[in-house]
Amino acid sequence: MVIVGGGRVGCAVLSRLPLTWTVVVIDGSETAAARVSAARADARFVHGDGSSRLTLAEANLDARSVLVAATSSDAVNREAARVAREHFGVHERVVGKSDGARELAEGI
Repeated sequence: MVIVGGGRVGCAVLSRLPLTWTVVVIDGSETAAARVSAARADARFVHGDGSSRLTLAEANLDARSVLVAATSSDAVNREAARVAREHFGVHERVVGKSDGARELAEGI
């Protein structure tokens, strides 16, 4: 699973996932690495733009992956989901809207 966004919502989603899942979190802020590590020590952190094909490839996104787009930017969330679908064949995508962030975190 790849989570785009290592903020409050991304870390809330991360902390609710089974420990048996391999998870990579992408965020453009280096300070997010500490939040991600605190939420789940075994999660891998990738610093970069979560809507970038290169960054998603670095996170080992592939057609078997699930993408959760949980940034504070609706445009970034939509673009990350589009790139995941069009370039990596990812069909399982969860895209949060910035005004529905609490519901996204609670629903996973």
